[in-house]
Amino acid sequence: MDIQKILKANASSLDHLQLDGSVTLHADDISDWGNLMIALNKKYSVKILGGCCGTSVEHLKYIVRNINSGKDFTTRWTYKTKKESL
Repeated sequence: MDIQKILKANASSLDHLQLDGSVTLHADDISDWGNLMIALNKKYSVKILGGCCGTSVEHLKYIVRNINSGKDFTTRWTYKTKKESL
């Protein structure tokens, strides 16, 4: 069975409680964000990659430039449950 995998990632590692009402835009390093998105593709076969709040064209260009580089992006993969990230 082909299971669809969907993830919508902000360009910030802050959770929604921290971002709601923020007066400044907080975005993590583009390469850190991009490497984690590519790891989702390599490790979990996520086929559609993109972002939400704070994600710019530079974030998407990073994915395009690096997704087929042969680098192992999965070695830095860490997963936090929602409870752990609060």
